[in-house]
Amino acid sequence: MKLAWKYVQFYRLRSMVFVGILSLTFALPFISEKISQSLVDNVNRRTDSTPVLITTRSGKIRQTLNSLFFVGNHDEHELPYGKVEEISEESGLMIPMLIRHTTKQGPLVATEIDYFYFRDSEVAEGNLFAIPGDIVIGSLVAESFGVKIGDQVKLQSNDIYDITKSAPLKLTVTGILAPTGSPDDHALFTSLKTIWILEGFLHSHADQDPYKEESEEGATTYSKSLPIKQEITEDNLLDFHYHSSIEELPVTHMVFQGDSHKDEVLLMDAVNLDGDLMAFRPRDAMEGVVNIILRVEQFIKTYHLFWSLCTLMMIAMIFGLIIQYRKEEFSILISLGASKNLLVLNITQLIAIYTGLATVFAVIWFYSVNYLLKAYLP
Repeated sequence: MKLAWKYVQFYRLRSMVFVGILSLTFALPFISEKISQSLVDNVNRRTDSTPVLITTRSGKIRQTLNSLFFVGNHDEHELPYGKVEEISEESGLMIPMLIRHTTKQGPLVATEIDYFYFRDSEVAEGNLFAIPGDIVIGSLVAESFGVKIGDQVKLQSNDIYDITKSAPLKLTVTGILAPTGSPDDHALFTSLKTIWILEGFLHSHADQDPYKEESEEGATTYSKSLPIKQEITEDNLLDFHYHSSIEELPVTHMVFQGDSHKDEVLLMDAVNLDGDLMAFRPRDAMEGVVNIILRVEQFIKTYHLFWSLCTLMMIAMIFGLIIQYRKEEFSILISLGASKNLLVLNITQLIAIYTGLATVFAVIWFYSVNYLLKAYLP
């Protein structure tokens, strides 16, 4: 064993490359299966916990990804908040959502307090948002960006070239959610009113004195280009006013949880009769995506099988070359009295060392990927 270990140490670079290739050969089949299974489990867990999703008619998969996983291109189509109040009269819980803004820390989700009770989310630190201007962040947002209670997050309207939109809005972090192992860990949450303020449907003008204008009759007027207040505080909270009826203000998605399965079916039938909206079960919408992931997993397994066979054949060839390369060394050892069995044992020990090291590194690869999946997979 000592002679075999000395050989590994002497040819350090060669041994590192060999062990690396062998460890990846061992680990990749397990890693690919773990990734695909994690994706399937996360998709199923999220969709199963969302009974009915109501959106505009623009693609079920895209709307599911937008509203449940906060990814993809956000749909510009919207539905009026009045629809929420209309459908809320049904038997169940209706949660409106407005998802079309992002921050450098992550996607921004505007919703109501009921969302957190619906998702069984708990606050690890601070409190949920109570007034416009408050924001609650996911656990991974706080961890990755070092955001703390009391810090401010600056929001910018998506259309930065639209001069009719409000100025960048500063929000104060009031709470940090406990880890949930879901896309909520990567998101920031605020109230619908906050986003309506950002989009200009609800606002308050800043100090008007510098913008006073005197008419020829001596009457005092104000310029139409009044700056919009960039921060919501207790002092100016009551100054904010609507520029349209609240029933006309936009939301992008609605989540419905009925008191019974029958209530959910009746609601979907009623909504789907409306030409503008659609109601569906996210699990049904994502079933095709899950099936594709499983098919890809089967293909990858077959590919790894052939790749592993080719790798093992290559390893056998490499060991054959090693034996050929060490032929003169073995002749000297035999002349010194070493038996052929001892040489065979030396090669066997060398194989065992490489295999053992490759197994250790394969386990490290697997658990490293597993840790990254738990930390960053939404």
